[in-house]
Amino acid sequence: MRVMIVDEVDVFCSAAFLGGTFCPVAEIKGPQVVALLRHVWSLRLSRLDMNSIAAHESYRSVLASGLVSASNAWFLQQAVVKMHSLMSKGRPTRKYVIQNGRIAYKVAGRDEYSTTWTYEWETNTAYFYALESGEITEQQLANNLALFVSCGQLAYARLPKAFQHILGVTGTLDESKLPPQMHDVLKKEVGIQHFTYCPSMYHAKKRDWDPTDKTYVQLAADEDEHFNLITDEIQTRLKPLKNVDDQRSVIVFFNDLDELNRFRDSSYFNRYREMAGVLTEITAMTPESRDSIIKAATRQGMVTLATKAYGRGTDFKIFDDRMEDCGGMHVLQTFFSCEISEEVQIQGRCARQGHRGSYSMVLKVGALVTDFKLREADVKAWPSNELYGKLCQCRTSKALKEVEALRARARECKQEHDQTIAAISAGPEAMAKFVRTKNNGQD
Repeated sequence: MRVMIVDEVDVFCSAAFLGGTFCPVAEIKGPQVVALLRHVWSLRLSRLDMNSIAAHESYRSVLASGLVSASNAWFLQQAVVKMHSLMSKGRPTRKYVIQNGRIAYKVAGRDEYSTTWTYEWETNTAYFYALESGEITEQQLANNLALFVSCGQLAYARLPKAFQHILGVTGTLDESKLPPQMHDVLKKEVGIQHFTYCPSMYHAKKRDWDPTDKTYVQLAADEDEHFNLITDEIQTRLKPLKNVDDQRSVIVFFNDLDELNRFRDSSYFNRYREMAGVLTEITAMTPESRDSIIKAATRQGMVTLATKAYGRGTDFKIFDDRMEDCGGMHVLQTFFSCEISEEVQIQGRCARQGHRGSYSMVLKVGALVTDFKLREADVKAWPSNELYGKLCQCRTSKALKEVEALRARARECKQEHDQTIAAISAGPEAMAKFVRTKNNGQD
């Protein structure tokens, strides 16, 4: 009996899962491949001359080696064209880090990087730039260059069908905390039939949060005002709620790393910069550094800047009883979540397990206009006590449209998935024919 156990079941409702696919890829490696790719790299600033490349010793060596047979020369030619096209465009735009001589990309929805992830030809290009900048050695380059053969697509949304039972938990199962129609999606697309709601083992929440009060939801006209208001909010929320000498702690969540870095480096944050913690996929690359930053975040007087990935599932435990007397930890969100479940998760980083805490937002007009396709004048005209409610209405309307688009995408993924499974089941010859088709080859 096969059983799937899932933490945070609402992830099933995300675009990455419901509309996403896993694309298995076969890698062809060898010194002949490295030599060919080096040759293509040397020609990246020149116009592609396929006849000249096909006559080059490195191209002929790949065919002679048997890594790519003569009957599949079309694939090698296509690989050269793709490789040259990407190399001629310059440095890849996808962000990566180097781990032990290998390129690592951020794992979607998680706070870690993985070297098992690849963007195929773009990753090859990234390795050449990493060599030029001295981040890897010649041997590390040779170890990682490859030709890539697409072997179909497997839809994530179809994988639960392979399990007899699915068990899971999430703090955002209630329909008010999920996008519209998502319970229907969980039932029909994923196959979850029973929903059980368990009351908290702790007494009523002690989170201080009033979305109708303008001191809890503030709006900035531009980035300068945004950063200024964030700093003022940090200063205000560090103060204890009682007349005591102790301080609270504040965690500030940003939509992305770039904005976090701009804020940290701005003059507005000068007074806190030296003592502030920074919790990002870069600073928390190892479990030890991650745990150290998270533990420090709940100390008195501590300010921590974090990317939104740490708003889900990260347990900020408070060990100092004096923090409770001060009012607990404060969570400040600097953007409006397009998904209600994300907002609920970020809120849930404070006032955990019966402790006190508070939550507030400082938003920027431009981001709201972009995310929800609004008119700037309309947003600025909303009364402050109605701002949060209006944005929730916009989020719901957007979610309705996105759910329908996701369901349509899931149907497309299902077709690709079924074709891949059918080819695998039919045997090696059928699979080989399928792979040639997927890579635009000729039978």
